[in-house]
Amino acid sequence: MGSARRPFTMREARDHSTIAWPPAHSWLGSVVKPRGLEVMRDLFQRKASAVVPDDDNLLACAVVEAINAFVIHDADVVAASRRVAPILWEMGARHARNGGEHNDIEKTFALMAQTAPDALKFVLRSDAAGKAPAQLRAATVAYVHRLRMHVALGWERCKTLDGMSSSWPENPATATEHASSASKPSDATRLAQLRELYGVNPDDLYCALVAAGPTLGTPMLSHPEALTGDDCREVLIPAQLARDEIGEMLAHQAVLGPTVPLSDIEESTQLASRAAELLRESSVRHPAKVVPCADLLSALVLEGSPVLTRLMMDKHLAPFKGLGLKRRINVAELLLEHLLAGGPVSQAARNLGIPVQTAHSRMMTIRQMMGHALEDPNQRFELIIALRAALPRWRTES
Repeated sequence: MGSARRPFTMREARDHSTIAWPPAHSWLGSVVKPRGLEVMRDLFQRKASAVVPDDDNLLACAVVEAINAFVIHDADVVAASRRVAPILWEMGARHARNGGEHNDIEKTFALMAQTAPDALKFVLRSDAAGKAPAQLRAATVAYVHRLRMHVALGWERCKTLDGMSSSWPENPATATEHASSASKPSDATRLAQLRELYGVNPDDLYCALVAAGPTLGTPMLSHPEALTGDDCREVLIPAQLARDEIGEMLAHQAVLGPTVPLSDIEESTQLASRAAELLRESSVRHPAKVVPCADLLSALVLEGSPVLTRLMMDKHLAPFKGLGLKRRINVAELLLEHLLAGGPVSQAARNLGIPVQTAHSRMMTIRQMMGHALEDPNQRFELIIALRAALPRWRTES
């Protein structure tokens, strides 16, 4: 290549609308002509105009950035596509806002993939030998495929956000129906697509983030590291993403599932979804914007099997039905505190902020109702579960 020229940075490429030259020492530099990639730029821009009008500066910028990312990452299609993803999402979103169909994206990029290998004959160096030409053709087709997936993802996100904003809060039933039928990033098929698109491994650590409200909000759904479906309530995020950073992006309270390998993310998602449902139904409350699943474990256990919980309530709390509602709550609160603290009645009284004499009087009532059940460790455990399930219901009744 004569005098070597340093590769353009992404900012320089964007500012000058110039295709970067592959460094001579790179693999790509040994395969393509110095200005050969300008042919690819012209081809991509002509074909992609079906998605974004060719008089739109976004198209020219996207094509240049896509090719330069390919150069900067030396034909590493995963790294290059991730680098250029945000502008591709915007292409897809703009296509959606202009009334374009998803099928337009599929057709456009399929045509690009078909014609790209033929265009490479104007790009390849004459001395490129061995497997290099075939490898470049395969990399180019794979890259176009990944670009298509990112544009389609931008289209899907735009459609989803527009659909949710038009159905909530004026018609919450429509929003809930949409959420239940939307594809989720933890769905096996969707997850496989996202793993391919983002180049993540099954062993990478992720958490599920599920909104207790109608949506996580655009900033969270658009985060470059978030794996999304078209359900505005659920994303998968890398474990290292800071909780404070997450909270700043959320439109509503959300539950953060346990950290697990991506291959086991369904378990994290199920727990986070159930916990978010409890918050949504006001079955439990939590002051934080980002609620760790671990903070709601007792509620998840109680609600994990409503039938078993009801059986324990019927088994142990029948004597409480003979008390008035206010007295029933007072007596149950003392019993629960006494069982949890494991100390003398006076300690439970101090914890609840009631007179010790009042606590002893209520404990006499408890012993008359419960008898020897208080001395049995198994029954004490079941009592704790039953009381934790019953008290919120009784308080609501009062």
